[in-house]
Amino acid sequence: GSTDSTYECIRRFPDPRIKCIRQDNQGEGAARNAGMRRAVGDYVGFLDADDVYLPDALHDMSEFLESHRVYDVVYSDGYLCDSALNPLMGLTEIRSGIHVGNILEQGGLSSNLVTIPSCTLLRRTAVEPLHIGFDRDLKIGADWHFWIQLARHVKFGYLDKKVCMYRVHGSNITTAVGQQERRNQLASGHLRVLHSDWFSDLSLPTQLRFLCNLLIDCL
Repeated sequence: GSTDSTYECIRRFPDPRIKCIRQDNQGEGAARNAGMRRAVGDYVGFLDADDVYLPDALHDMSEFLESHRVYDVVYSDGYLCDSALNPLMGLTEIRSGIHVGNILEQGGLSSNLVTIPSCTLLRRTAVEPLHIGFDRDLKIGADWHFWIQLARHVKFGYLDKKVCMYRVHGSNITTAVGQQERRNQLASGHLRVLHSDWFSDLSLPTQLRFLCNLLIDCL
């Protein structure tokens, strides 16, 4: 769905393992969902156009999942960078904490727990049968909503190693949209969780804190 020369660039690589999927531009969620539907390998990773994998990223994350079969998702550390890829800080510096295993309670309260898709890897055979995808209607918070949907069913592991570089610039969706639209999108994502059939399964303290976060997002 890209509107630039991405397709032409991909065609220059003769590697038969690289497959390009084209569709009308429907946003990040639709693009990621299309990729997951076509995936056939053991793992699924996400790399947005303005982000960069460090050289051993896929090796390190897949090796972690191979060595820790109890986890079906791994999230890692990485760098926040400027547009020229000059590191600004680590992802762990903006995280609410490091949690592993069943992270639904913690992940439901903080979109900064897992952070960006580029620092994650999923075990496809565990995630695919769940039929969970990215919400195409959420421009902001779709990643967070996806992670907590997964956290209801699978366990998350953490790899204490930097695997990616995330560019922070004016074209990021989170900075490009207006503040009111950002609040609307965050509130919409929270309302989806609030009205879910599993919200009552969360502990009472988590439910109360979740409601407080929802009120803050709506202000």
